Amino acid sequence: MGSAPLSVDSTAFKFSGTTHADVVAAFPRYQKLMFPHPVPKSTGEAAAGLSGCTITVKNTTQLLQLETDESYTLKVASGGCTISSETYVGALRALETLSQLIMFNFDTQTYSIASAPVEIDDQPRFHHREVLVDTSRHFEPVQTLKSLIDSLTYGKINVIHWHLVDQQSFPFDSKSRPLLSQKGAYSPQERYTELDVAEVVEYGRARGVRMMVEIDGPGHAAIWCKGYPEICPSGAPDGKPSCTEPLNPATNATYELLDDLMQDLTGGVRGTGLFPDNVVHLGGDEVNTACYESTPSIAKWLKQKGLTADGGYEDFVKKYQAIAHSKGRDVAGWEEIWRKIVILSRFACCPSR
Repeated sequence: MGSAPLSVDSTAFKFSGTTHADVVAAFPRYQKLMFPHPVPKSTGEAAAGLSGCTITVKNTTQLLQLETDESYTLKVASGGCTISSETYVGALRALETLSQLIMFNFDTQTYSIASAPVEIDDQPRFHHREVLVDTSRHFEPVQTLKSLIDSLTYGKINVIHWHLVDQQSFPFDSKSRPLLSQKGAYSPQERYTELDVAEVVEYGRARGVRMMVEIDGPGHAAIWCKGYPEICPSGAPDGKPSCTEPLNPATNATYELLDDLMQDLTGGVRGTGLFPDNVVHLGGDEVNTACYESTPSIAKWLKQKGLTADGGYEDFVKKYQAIAHSKGRDVAGWEEIWRKIVILSRFACCPSR
């Protein structure tokens, strides 16, 4: 950062250089962010003021994923402004930074950058910087989700962890399993069609915000029983009505439904589908395995497999992850998967450790 103020001509300011569609689409958005106040003609902004910025995007085919390069270089001086980035996402981050450098002076009614020249070489410390949104406990309309995405870009937050469904409601209209939302949504109107989801995901992608979906299992899935009772312990012939979760690990019906649901969400091919992000979150938290032991048919299955209740949970987690992997997805989960499976199994096999 230098020490000289640099005037900015808001009436003539233009972007140039790249023809990348996502960056070009961002120009009018950032024009409004940089110049929110109109300038009176009598102000007479200096002709020598900064009047534009040239953007170069090196990789024009990079898709938005966890590993996407978000680095950029921004240079601003009296001679002009340049942005250089490897991907369109880096260019968007640079435009955000530029918009925050330009300030409006209410006394003179002019725009300027306080301390020029400026040279910024920036990249994120963490590839994954998320905000979690739970639309099961608190349904959010599509427009609200879009507004949230807009706000995240101001702080360069790059992920919405979309906790799409949970035990309270199932608002996603699955084509292959329609009873999940028909019987599990809060109301017929509090649902997302596939086109709704696609619209939100694309809105985020264009702004450099990934959408990582979470479909929690085997816990937090009681609402699924309304549409498909056979996948829940209480849906078993000997199950207790109060024991609706975790999902029944002893029947193929559970895994068939999970496979169908993952197919709907991912398209079955890496980098495609409603959620093209290569990471899906499978939950795995707060699982009451005592329900397995209190359901005779599941207890019998555990005994036949030589498994404890936690072993039944581990069996489910591995099968669920295998389904996600078969759709070309990497898996995220809550820390309880590590705590319940890895740590407990280690002590079970090797108590001396």
